[in-house]
Amino acid sequence: MSKLNKRVLRMLVQSKGQNIAVALVIGIGLMFYIAMSSAIVNLDTTVNAYYNMTNAADLYVDIPKINSSEIKNLEGLAGVEYAEGRIVKDVRFIGDENEKVTLRMISVPSTKKAINALYHHDVSSNLSGNNEAFLFKSFSKARNIGKGESLKIQTQGQNYQFDIKGIVSSSEFIYLMESDQSLLPDFKNFGVLYVTEEFALKSLNTAGTYNQVLVKIKPNYSGEAVKKAIEKRLESKGVQRVFLRKDQLSSRMVQEEINGNKKTTTVVPIFFLGIAAAIMYVMVSRMVKNDKMTIGILKAMGFDNKKIIGHYCLYAVGIGIFGAIIGVVCGSLVSVYVTILYSTETFNIPILKTIFNPWTFVSALLLSVGFSVVAGGIGAYGVVQIDPAVAMRPEEPKSGKRIWLEQTFLWKHISFTEKMVIRNVLRNKLRMLILSVGIAMTYVVIIMPVFFVDAFVNMFEFQYGQMQKMDYNVVFTKFVDENIVKNLKEYPSVKSTEGKIEFPFEAANGHYVKTINVIGLKKDTQMIAFYDAQTKQPLKGGVDGLIINDGLAKILHVKVGDELTLRPFIPDKDSHHYKVGKIVIQNLGANIYMPLEILQRDYFDPLSINGVYVKGGNDLKQVLNKGKNIATLLSVSDMKNAYKEFMDLTNTSIGMMMFFGVILGVAIVYNTVVLMMNERSIEIASMRVLGVTHNEIFSIFVREIFIMSVLGIIMGIPLGKYSLQAMSGLFTTELYSFEANVLLSHYITAIVVTIFTILLSLFLSYEKILKSNFIEALKSRVT
Repeated sequence: MSKLNKRVLRMLVQSKGQNIAVALVIGIGLMFYIAMSSAIVNLDTTVNAYYNMTNAADLYVDIPKINSSEIKNLEGLAGVEYAEGRIVKDVRFIGDENEKVTLRMISVPSTKKAINALYHHDVSSNLSGNNEAFLFKSFSKARNIGKGESLKIQTQGQNYQFDIKGIVSSSEFIYLMESDQSLLPDFKNFGVLYVTEEFALKSLNTAGTYNQVLVKIKPNYSGEAVKKAIEKRLESKGVQRVFLRKDQLSSRMVQEEINGNKKTTTVVPIFFLGIAAAIMYVMVSRMVKNDKMTIGILKAMGFDNKKIIGHYCLYAVGIGIFGAIIGVVCGSLVSVYVTILYSTETFNIPILKTIFNPWTFVSALLLSVGFSVVAGGIGAYGVVQIDPAVAMRPEEPKSGKRIWLEQTFLWKHISFTEKMVIRNVLRNKLRMLILSVGIAMTYVVIIMPVFFVDAFVNMFEFQYGQMQKMDYNVVFTKFVDENIVKNLKEYPSVKSTEGKIEFPFEAANGHYVKTINVIGLKKDTQMIAFYDAQTKQPLKGGVDGLIINDGLAKILHVKVGDELTLRPFIPDKDSHHYKVGKIVIQNLGANIYMPLEILQRDYFDPLSINGVYVKGGNDLKQVLNKGKNIATLLSVSDMKNAYKEFMDLTNTSIGMMMFFGVILGVAIVYNTVVLMMNERSIEIASMRVLGVTHNEIFSIFVREIFIMSVLGIIMGIPLGKYSLQAMSGLFTTELYSFEANVLLSHYITAIVVTIFTILLSLFLSYEKILKSNFIEALKSRVT
């Protein structure tokens, strides 16, 4: 090992406190990068393996009825490998009489090569009788219904009892939700029941017809082309909806999770590594300044600038490699936990595929070394300007000059130590700027989790408090007469009701096309309060024209006044064009709203509805549970309970973000304080000789840090706001959106946590003052 390399090791050991602090910042960034990158790759791999294992459908067709021969004819279309019919029907689970629990009953085909084949959690078996069924695992676990037990359902006014033959999962329901209006899983109130095809056909009196077709597409064929061909073929049959797997609700939620985390995985590590690089730059540049005489000697001995710069770069790389080791080890461990968490808690995936991706680890190391080399190289560039002959001579003391405050009347009213503090801060503007920016970055990292804790809660409360005023959203099994709303009003617990139509349409703006639920409401609706996306103020005048939520407006590239085409999935019904009247806020889900009367006039029968909004007391649920034509009953109170479970998981990850922010702040402030002490060792020694105590010296540093911290927090407030706005836009999709409404409480909480971080850093650096050897410092100066 060369002499210079040995010196690098000594430098790393001598400043181990500073170096460990910087390495921790690097380690956190790379830990996040490796953990999330590996987890996302594993999740993606697992999901694709699960799709292949279960022969997942490539395309879904919802249709009122279709027989076997018509399904067989679809296989003659270009790109269709084979198709399979099935019955899908929401039925009522008979449990507690005060409950309205929905089971999605799905028929299981008798063919061996079934599309969307089930994954059996016990010994694989077949249904041998109409009184046997398979039960979805999440519902089974939530309801404590195991294999060999029985359950009852109600459909078409008849009750049926099934023996549970086995517990299963399905790649179709990786993220189990009743509809895109619920958005959160509720395993206790929604599940899936798989029955024999014979039972489904008989119990629903379908006369041998199916209401859904699953399609496998041949390799190398365009899914969109096959979709259009099937839509055209089944247009006369009244096809309701044709959609690819990527547009299926569960698959969409999985892809949103993968895509969202890919964005985060790119941004967060660069942020932490950038801050670590800035700290290393300051450390190396100060080191070069303090080593001026040593560098002069090295140059006099024949070492050129490149070797000396490489020497200091190696010091920075040493810190970077140590941080990379921390990040790789911790990231690998955390990635296993995150992957398991995804599979078992967030999603319903019974298998787990983990792959070793060496590029993730290599890229992490390259990122760390790259940032370290850049920071070390820029920091050591001052080596070039050092002349050996000049470096041998003692450095001339800097000439002092008055600061602007000394020329004001305030100066004479300031104490001696305060004058010292103010001079030190204002005479080293670069140090003040670097620490202030570091504090600002710490503040930004801390305010993000503070904001998102409230953002998730506010998002839900806005949706189900300010926007939606109903207590229950009831969906009927079929279209009914509007007079049923009047019948509901007769119950004493019912305060108000409003009929509605909710139906899927294809919304198109040129080549921008999206299948979306259109909701028809009374013009003077009291159940939904709309808020303008621009002004954030409530809309007046009720539902007048087409209303579209802001997330969907971005996807369809429409603005107020643009024309939107609605194509119905109804036989013999033409498309109609409507002008967009308003764009509104809708944090959860995506819908188009329009007057009920216009929807009835253009597409349905007058006075017909397929749902109702109800406002009433808790006992109303018992009344609604008895309704035979009720397919779905969404309760706001049930949604809140499901949301609380979701927040428990979310708060854990947000708490981790807060912890990382504190570590980042400690590393920045601690390194700055130590650098200040090293730079001013002569000054500290002189004060000690004059009788100034350790505590008095430390108080001077504390006050200097306080001034720079105040500046940093002031800088961090607008920076935090802009960062939150950018993050909100980055993670906004058609299914959910964040409004960057930063409250005063968010700012105050972030300031308090940032101040705590600064105080913790000062506490850790206090030991440096106690261990300072002023005799050695003075001897060094004399030498």
